[in-house]
Amino acid sequence: MNTLEQLKDKTVLFLEDNVELALNATSLLNIFVQKVHHVSTITEAELLFEKSHIDIIISDIKLKNENGLDFIRKIRSTNVQIPILIISGHKDEDFLLRSIPLGLTAYLLKPIKYDELI
Repeated sequence: MNTLEQLKDKTVLFLEDNVELALNATSLLNIFVQKVHHVSTITEAELLFEKSHIDIIISDIKLKNENGLDFIRKIRSTNVQIPILIISGHKDEDFLLRSIPLGLTAYLLKPIKYDELI
């Protein structure tokens, strides 16, 4: 079974506060996965994660007045298995170094290369 076939029954939580980027990425992801839940705040992401079955998390790091790493740390405190991808507009070494212990699947820089995302 190839990677694309493995994705078709997956549900994605997508935490991104840039509406245009979120719409474009969600449209693309919906081609490959069963469902994409887009949220723009950590509070929304936490509620969704608690109430829904989520297979993959994709999160921005720098959100309006929030840090996506805080959300990921909280998820990792109870779930070390779920694949988590970070998307960031920052090549900042500090963000990258703080994300390493979180067991990320990938750290992708914006603008996102959609073939890398898939």
